[in-house]
Amino acid sequence: VSQVLAIGLPTVDAPNMIDVTRDRGMRIDAALLSQRLGVRVVEVQANQRRGISELKQALLATIGQPATAVVTPFPQAFANEVASLSPLVREQGGKPLPPYLVERLLLDTSGYLQREVQSQQNGQLPHTLAAARGRLAAAGFPVPAVEAVARYDWVARILADVVIRPRERPKTWTDALDRVLTNRVWGTLVFVAL
Repeated sequence: VSQVLAIGLPTVDAPNMIDVTRDRGMRIDAALLSQRLGVRVVEVQANQRRGISELKQALLATIGQPATAVVTPFPQAFANEVASLSPLVREQGGKPLPPYLVERLLLDTSGYLQREVQSQQNGQLPHTLAAARGRLAAAGFPVPAVEAVARYDWVARILADVVIRPRERPKTWTDALDRVLTNRVWGTLVFVAL
């Protein structure tokens, strides 16, 4: 979701398999999640077509709406590096690279995206990216690890008090089935029989 929101397009979030959540005694505060994400949230159970009409209505209502506000999960040091790189790179057609692609360029240590963009630096882009990554590593945000850390931290902040879990998880029939199928003896026998 954070990557979709970074694009800045009107968005609807549709958590699926809400039945599994409820079977496990959990509850999602969709209104609070919507408030924190800044987009509509519609709970669905797609396999039973529950919530699909509400999702369609939400999508239709979102068309033509202003883009969602882009909030980056990355630390300020990363945002500063993206801001300094932005004027230096362009799409193949010469258009400025959107900020989310500049982030991806900085995170892509394989060089794939780097080959797809134009640089105003005449071959110095690899050195500029290496220097930016070095500054981030020195600041305690090594690339590419900074992405996982930043996104998981963002997820934890967004979901705090949004997902309400029971003190003790209720046992489901799949738990009982898993106990048999993953048992050393019974699981092996079922596997051989199958």
